[in-house]
Amino acid sequence: MRLAVFGDVHGNRFALEAVLEDIRQSAPDAVLNLGDSVWGAADPAGAWALQAEHAPVTVRGNTDERVAGMRPGKERMRSWLLAQLPASVPGTLAVLPTFVDTADGEVRAAHGSPRSPWEDLLLTEEGEHTRPAHFKELRERLGNFTFDSGGRVCIVGHTHHEMLAVVDGVTVVNAGPVSRQKDGLPLAR
Repeated sequence: MRLAVFGDVHGNRFALEAVLEDIRQSAPDAVLNLGDSVWGAADPAGAWALQAEHAPVTVRGNTDERVAGMRPGKERMRSWLLAQLPASVPGTLAVLPTFVDTADGEVRAAHGSPRSPWEDLLLTEEGEHTRPAHFKELRERLGNFTFDSGGRVCIVGHTHHEMLAVVDGVTVVNAGPVSRQKDGLPLAR
């Protein structure tokens, strides 16, 4: 099975168009969209329309929870986004799962970690510093998704850092963002 995976669009229609064109040329069997779909200012309505048509959001991201009103804070940005987007978007985002399994249970997709879209799967914060997660932390964050239970690959986004680790036979991948517009680089990745 060939899977295309992307996430962290953050409302960047322009970068998403390039990513979707690349996906079309690759002709995958399925597309997984790891969330954080519209929280950004580079045409969130256009980004939502493209995702709805070509690659609907698969799992709920942390900023999707903000758009859905599930997490307080940043109300000025949320209000602006709600004025740009179809009225159905918050409800659509609110009911998305935290993770999904595909490919006969061999692949798990989540935004941050299978436990929470706010939790980094591959990174651990220690005070003011961030470090790669230790294998023990990864095992705990993966929960029941193990090699022995048929798990082979867990794919996440959230941190905007491409990463790869293997823990107890499970390959853990951070796919990175569609673009790094929040970091000042709006081009497609």
